[in-house]
Amino acid sequence: MDPRLNPGVDSRVNTFLKIGEIARLGEVGVDTVRYYERLGLLHAQGRSAGGYREFSRATVERIRFIKPAQSLGFRLDEMVSVLNAIDTEGVNYQRAHARLSAVAERIDAQIEDLRRVRSEISVLLAKYEADGCEELESTVTRMG
Repeated sequence: MDPRLNPGVDSRVNTFLKIGEIARLGEVGVDTVRYYERLGLLHAQGRSAGGYREFSRATVERIRFIKPAQSLGFRLDEMVSVLNAIDTEGVNYQRAHARLSAVAERIDAQIEDLRRVRSEISVLLAKYEADGCEELESTVTRMG
C-alpha cells in the first residue's frame, strides 16, 4: 500500500483502535488497559469483525487523564466515580472541588500518620543507640 494512502494509527481517519494501539499511545501496558476496562474506567466501543475490542481515540486521552490523577493521590475507585460523573453530567466544578478537597484531606491524614510513625522510629533509634545492638536484636526477634 502506498504510505501516503495509509493514515496510520495516529490519524483521525481511523475511527477505532485495538487494545495494543490504545496501550502504546496511552503509554501503559495492555494489562493496564484491560484492568481499567474491568474497573469501568475505560469502555470498548464494540468488537471488530475479527472479535477484537475496539476503542475510540478518546480512550487514549482518558488514560492520559487517569495516570496523572493517580500521581496526585486519586484512587482508581475515585477515578471511576469522577469519570462516570463527567460522562453522564459533564464537569461540575462544585463536585470537582469537593472531590479534590477529600483527596487533599486524605493525603494530609497520610502525611500525619507518616510523621507519627517516623517519630516513633526516631524514639526507638535513640533508645537502641543508647542501649546497644542487643536490645535492637531482641526487639526485632519479638516483632518477627
